[in-house]
Amino acid sequence: MADANGDGRIDEADLALLPPTDLIRRAHAHGLLVHTWTFRNEQRRLPADYAGNPVNEYLQLYQLGVDGVFSDFADTAVAARVLFRLLADANFAECLTGEGRSFRADCR
Repeated sequence: MADANGDGRIDEADLALLPPTDLIRRAHAHGLLVHTWTFRNEQRRLPADYAGNPVNEYLQLYQLGVDGVFSDFADTAVAARVLFRLLADANFAECLTGEGRSFRADCR
């Protein structure tokens, strides 16, 4: 490993991600749920691809189809999941505000 990001240290931030595989899709094809762990918020532990923002790590995994996560920072995990839902469905905001339609079955 080398100081790839030029910050004068050699650590996890110098790592770069490999392209995603189809593992999640294949697991789902066999009826399996995919959960991953353990998410943390320390910027120094994040690969440079996430630009020091732990939410980016969650978002990538949610976009790839992960069904759930284990996190030492539940507030970050929930915020990222809500952001993911909002990016995927602008009407999901109704689930947060109570405005618009009455109860929606997909508000979970």
